[in-house]
Amino acid sequence: MKLKDFASVIKDTTTVLEINSVKDKDKVKALFRRAEAKANDLDSGMTDLKDALQISPEDKDIKNLLAKYTHLLQEKKKKEKAAYAKMFA
Repeated sequence: MKLKDFASVIKDTTTVLEINSVKDKDKVKALFRRAEAKANDLDSGMTDLKDALQISPEDKDIKNLLAKYTHLLQEKKKKEKAAYAKMFA
């Protein structure tokens, strides 16, 4: 993640999640890392975070990132709504 190679992170974490014998704590970590890498695809990132939260409902990092993505998604929708309002006004 530090190298900003998000495509590689998404690929690697997806591979981890496809392994049936992966422990829950490792699934949570993979889902969280994949959600971080999907910052440009908030809907998909939020899906990963919600899945991680089902496994680890008390995880504060997951809750914080989910709240951040929710806020960003709301802001994005507001901007889109304003842009469409100007187009059709």
